[in-house]
Amino acid sequence: MGIISTYEDKETESKRIAELEDNLEVFYSLLLTAEKIVVKLKMIGTYNRYFRKFYDRYLSKSEATYTLNDNITKGIEWQGYSVVYIPEGVTILDIRFLERISDKILVIGPGKINRVLFGPENNQKNKLKNLILACNLSDLSSIGAMFSYIPTIKEIIVYGRVYGKDHTKTKRFAPDDIDYAFTACKKLKSVVFIDVDYSKMKIMSSTFTGCTSLEEIILHGTGEAHISDFRYTFSECESLRYLRLSSIDTQGCRLFIGTFAKCKELKRIDLCDTFIKMKSVHTDGIFNECKSLVDINLPDWNNFMHEYKQLSTKDEG
Repeated sequence: MGIISTYEDKETESKRIAELEDNLEVFYSLLLTAEKIVVKLKMIGTYNRYFRKFYDRYLSKSEATYTLNDNITKGIEWQGYSVVYIPEGVTILDIRFLERISDKILVIGPGKINRVLFGPENNQKNKLKNLILACNLSDLSSIGAMFSYIPTIKEIIVYGRVYGKDHTKTKRFAPDDIDYAFTACKKLKSVVFIDVDYSKMKIMSSTFTGCTSLEEIILHGTGEAHISDFRYTFSECESLRYLRLSSIDTQGCRLFIGTFAKCKELKRIDLCDTFIKMKSVHTDGIFNECKSLVDINLPDWNNFMHEYKQLSTKDEG
């Protein structure tokens, strides 16, 4: 299940997903441990000046009772990752400060994240290398541009559902867009989403643009994505060799400009049958500079090429 994969061998992909899913029980144990030892500050005045000014400015006092810096779980680590705990009542995650804790971060906790603070200028200074989000993201609707331009990031793993304190799983993370989410992360090699709901997803423009080192993509989960904007989604992903797109309906999509452009090592693409329903009027350079591409597997290739040529002619006119 899912919408995008770079694995030709589905058995190998399934093993990779199963290994990551097995970590959920470990993360649950970490959550219970963190619950016991995390320090819950009661007064904003106990923060250092920098964090006090920042949280006074952006958060209400009830939310400002905790900061990621003060609530790192006092030395808890997992496989080299520093564990950051998000308590109940905290709804904002600021990825700009995570790298001040460590370059490998695992985020857990029952707090329902509905807003993420970030910014391309700040991201360019970020030193994160590995990030796992295994917290409650069910209230978060978008990750557009969230990780863009982080120069050092190598791996990002996002869990759509995790265990709460009562060992029941949260509702699924169901983003409506992931546009520009990983743009220009030049060292990024792996992006994996586990058990995410894609039924609300509409926009994927420039999602992976400029990820020149990217080799692994798994967007695993449930639901069919109805994409309306596919511009430059994989543009300049120079290290990708294979792509499989499943459960993606592009019938309402009008923008396919440069979708796979400059994927220089891409040799094969498997497209789902709903991909052929492209009533687009903008398909400029969809396969531009795909020098290694030798196979596009599509249930109705002739129909696809007929529509593509017609639309390309319209674009030129």
